[in-house]
Amino acid sequence: TFAANAAVELPEDYSQVEYIESTKGGGQYIDTEYTANANTKVEMDAYIPPKEKQETTACVLFGSRTWGDWAKKSFSIQLLSMDRIRFAYNGEYVESPHDKTFDERMTITCDSKQLAWTGRDPGTASVTVPPLEYSKSTLYIFSDNSVSEDGGKYDGAFNASVMKLFSFKIYEGETLVRDFVPFKTA
Repeated sequence: TFAANAAVELPEDYSQVEYIESTKGGGQYIDTEYTANANTKVEMDAYIPPKEKQETTACVLFGSRTWGDWAKKSFSIQLLSMDRIRFAYNGEYVESPHDKTFDERMTITCDSKQLAWTGRDPGTASVTVPPLEYSKSTLYIFSDNSVSEDGGKYDGAFNASVMKLFSFKIYEGETLVRDFVPFKTA
């Protein structure tokens, strides 16, 4: 389980753990109850396993999108072909080089200006087209929260990923608005 606002002391029957993990075929996702906008910044600390452990070769670490004309309204981090990190937004995207291998713990940060990642081959990719619109769906962790403009087949959790999640933070400008920490009940 994940809790928002870690600054609040956990109840007696809860204890913080190092990470939570999504599993192949499990269909897990966490609704952050937050809708991205032009001032949104997300920072996640996660272990990304190798592609053999993933559900699909185009999995989503977190995101929201409205399907229609190639997901024009989106804010999501994807692992595309399991050899690069892609930040999709407003029908555009920026990504890491195409030779990225996973099986490592890394921090991924994105906002309306850039995508950045740590790990064996750290780097950044600048956003060249500023986002104009975002999905009205809330961000999901471990998956995309997809909404079809016409009520189509892509509504709900989509392209789930397998990973260990150590932390997940959402900022509105410089203000921290969500701080998720892993915990378990006794």
